[in-house]
Amino acid sequence: MKLKKVLVILALGVAVSVCFAGCYHLFIVEKHFEEGASLQLKLEGVLVQIDANKDDIIEQEFNDLLNDSVTITDSTDGAVTFITKKPVPKDVIDSFAFDYGGEYTINDSQVTLKVTKEKVVSSFLGNKLGAEVVPVFYNGTEMYEIRKNVSLECINSLLAQVNGTIALEHGKTAFIEGVSPETMDTVKQIIERRFAILGYRGVKVYEQNGFIILDLAGVSPSEAKDIFGEPSKFEIRIKTDVAKDIKMSEDVDKIKGITKHALYGDDIESVAINPQKIDDAWGVIFSLSDEGADKFREAAIRYGVVKNPLSHEVVMLLNDKVIYFAPFSPELADEIKDKPIYNLVIGTGTGDTGYKHAMELIIHLKAGALPVNVKIVRSVELYLHEG
Repeated sequence: MKLKKVLVILALGVAVSVCFAGCYHLFIVEKHFEEGASLQLKLEGVLVQIDANKDDIIEQEFNDLLNDSVTITDSTDGAVTFITKKPVPKDVIDSFAFDYGGEYTINDSQVTLKVTKEKVVSSFLGNKLGAEVVPVFYNGTEMYEIRKNVSLECINSLLAQVNGTIALEHGKTAFIEGVSPETMDTVKQIIERRFAILGYRGVKVYEQNGFIILDLAGVSPSEAKDIFGEPSKFEIRIKTDVAKDIKMSEDVDKIKGITKHALYGDDIESVAINPQKIDDAWGVIFSLSDEGADKFREAAIRYGVVKNPLSHEVVMLLNDKVIYFAPFSPELADEIKDKPIYNLVIGTGTGDTGYKHAMELIIHLKAGALPVNVKIVRSVELYLHEG
């Protein structure tokens, strides 16, 4: 499967799932006070070491998909080849290959998938659990971070279907409640960026004993909970006045006359968790819903993108502020004339700079949705002395 490139960011606008468990009030009796709030946040997820074979997973998955038995004929670290009793439908492979992040070739009833064990295991568990599953290194050990609260018994039950199990580490089951330090850092960055975008100052976000502490000046606990649980607004617009320039951080009201609406965030199905290297350059993969792909194609045709892609920029806004803009790629514009395009790539460049830019874009994209569910386990109301 070939992913199509376009220099534009699309984002998910998703409400954060939060729970409230207790509210505490602290008062310091003084003459002059400033109201503030402190939230203690718990990140929901588990870390687990998996003992499983990617061949067994692929064989089981395709047995189910095709309602037919498949036979693995060759397997390496980066690819698996299998044969079936009848030709394999291309749309079945398309769907599977995108989920599992690999390219493929079909020769009648023989299929070769370019996939790694890490991607196969994480995609298998992610699809079964309805959660993001990411390979991580934790204390020097390769593990999988399941970004959802799930029991050891549930994971072992799923792995048993493909002859797998949770591994043993020093005689103990390698299962840890919590998330990796990298995920903890990502959540902190997203929270900081979210409150900065909303215009709040004096926000402190830090880790303490496995929790994230969020301190806000001038905000009550109830206001902090409302802000934290409120989804960000994402919008995609297409520049129609090729003579005018777009600027970063411009308000939507200033560009409405030179742009047209194309999509909102709920038309985006998924955004890749990590940067992907494609043709020696870094990028961020995202996918559109059926309706979103139709809207994107319709807007591209209606506003002249397909005729002159480099002059029609696609603009992304977060909470009505421009956070990114760039022209369509000619290749995408040429193909979108004939059919909707569902799977796209945001190109960010090569080397360390390209990788860093991709990570920044992912944080932008995730500004409305944290990678894990967050539970507010404690809220504290503070009245701080000003002088």
